[in-house]
Amino acid sequence: MPKHDIAMRSMIVTMKACGISTAAISEITGVSARTVNALYNRAIERGFDPTQRPMTMTDAYVADATRSGRPTKQIPEAKAAV
Repeated sequence: MPKHDIAMRSMIVTMKACGISTAAISEITGVSARTVNALYNRAIERGFDPTQRPMTMTDAYVADATRSGRPTKQIPEAKAAV
């Protein structure tokens, strides 16, 4: 899935919550229908309530997931030098 900025993701989730079809959102934004649905479902899993009025959108609903990875091996002195 190509990387979309947080503003684009928020716009997609908001449009979908307002009842705009997935196909229309895909055409407007250029994002695939599959990605539109994935973003919307992920936002709901993270606490977004599409029935709430006034609608509330926070970065947490559409932010990048934390990535696991190997912890850094740099010692604080080396990190400060960089």
